[in-house]
Amino acid sequence: VELTDADLSRATGWEKNNPIGQTITGAVLGEGDFSGTNFCANDMRACNFSYSNLTRCQFTLANLTKARFIGADLKNATFEGAKLI
Repeated sequence: VELTDADLSRATGWEKNNPIGQTITGAVLGEGDFSGTNFCANDMRACNFSYSNLTRCQFTLANLTKARFIGADLKNATFEGAKLI
């Protein structure tokens, strides 16, 4: 799956999909409910997660270069080995 520059704002239900190892660069994911989603090893450069619910999300080994998390709920989110520049 490649979701480059997709507008997925206000999305819900991702915890069932677990898009591991996918390319989701430049996507707008603002104001969505992604709680419990496994984004491990995804290429998520320049994604906008502003004001999203990201509680319990796993971003282990994800490339989050230039990603935005303004106002996002990151309680218990995991970023081990993630690229955060």
